[in-house]
Amino acid sequence: MPYKNTHTFTTAIKNMLLLCILFFSMGCTLVLADDEPPEILPPVFSHQGGFYQDGFDLHIENPHSGTYHYVVSRAGYQEQAGQITVDTQEKEVVVTLVPAGRGEASPSETDHRHIAGTTHSVGFCVDMTDSPFEDGDVVYISGDMTDPAWPEPGSDPDMIMESQDNDSIYCIYLDLEAGNHQYKYFLNPGWGDGEWSGSPNRQVTVYGDTIFHDIWGVIDPDDPDDPDDPEPPYVPGTATLTFVVEDPEGNPIPDATIFFDGEELAPGEYVITGVMPAALIRYTTDGSIPDSTSAVYDAPIPITSREGDPNTISLIPTNNLGEGHHYNENWQPPAGEIFKINTIRARAFLPNGRPGQTETHSYLVDEQAFHRYSMPLISITAHESAFFDADTGIYVHGNHTNYNQRGREWERLVHFEFFEKNGNLAFSQDM
Repeated sequence: MPYKNTHTFTTAIKNMLLLCILFFSMGCTLVLADDEPPEILPPVFSHQGGFYQDGFDLHIENPHSGTYHYVVSRAGYQEQAGQITVDTQEKEVVVTLVPAGRGEASPSETDHRHIAGTTHSVGFCVDMTDSPFEDGDVVYISGDMTDPAWPEPGSDPDMIMESQDNDSIYCIYLDLEAGNHQYKYFLNPGWGDGEWSGSPNRQVTVYGDTIFHDIWGVIDPDDPDDPDDPEPPYVPGTATLTFVVEDPEGNPIPDATIFFDGEELAPGEYVITGVMPAALIRYTTDGSIPDSTSAVYDAPIPITSREGDPNTISLIPTNNLGEGHHYNENWQPPAGEIFKINTIRARAFLPNGRPGQTETHSYLVDEQAFHRYSMPLISITAHESAFFDADTGIYVHGNHTNYNQRGREWERLVHFEFFEKNGNLAFSQDM
């Protein structure tokens, strides 16, 4: 099994495998408080980590584009639709409503006909954490978005919702016409195990590609007039969006209705808090976790063969003690070029600098990629200083007899990938 001579490295050395086994024997629990800032999703890579015979351009998708659709309407005025990219923590949107009667019907008469007939990709996601869901149960959605409307759960396999990486979240993605839709969630075939019996149904307005996030059994929208249902507090890292609605002369219109991100706000409700802003994707190629100084992703990253790249890390002596020393292991440099692979790490950053989870993928590019190895390959990703720095590296003698040190301060965070010999990724996790 070869070493990976980049700022990450791959090895099958016995003590590293023992370290991996120790890590796998440990459990990890993450507890989030109720007022915890919203989760920043990791970037989405166009290519899974693994073996490739030819190079390619790696595309990284931003999970938080910060782009939202809105519609502003009021009786007697022409409806205005648009979209806004929220890229700061405070954003103002000025909307001018033109009086009806210039050959255009008023919004109350059109009922959104100006967007009807267009089709959009719409996701419905439901959190089943507090539901009666049990292993083996199937989650369905039913509503008026199908033909015929309201199919009985279990009668249409296209209405089965799929479990996401978070086992309690189930989603389905449908192509829907713009306009108003009603729906509910159900457990297992038949009408017996719905969220609740009878009315009300969930209601949404579709006027663009979007995803609706629901909680099983909860249909209690925020009511600013209810003292027992106060306005949710500002959540750090999110943005506040303020609409300014006026007529062509600049006179304020205080009671327009705004449809924002699929939800209808109360007339005159112009300030929206807790909006997830656009994130910035930063990435590294040296094994380090991206920070605020890392390169910004603004174009595809070329992933190519590393053949011909000079040896660097493999030339670092892991034992540089002289002859006669009882720790001397007669370290020798490699005899030729060491085979190398690519590792890309990326994460999203909100405008206030708060980062999300790091996504890591390793790529082996070689004409004989699928036939190079007769056993599985392990990629352990970290910055080179974690292993080879004289003061902090745990794989060298260094300045502190480093490889003999113990304690939490001598533990290093890494990302672990296990590839089958044919290049298929068996599993991947941070450790």
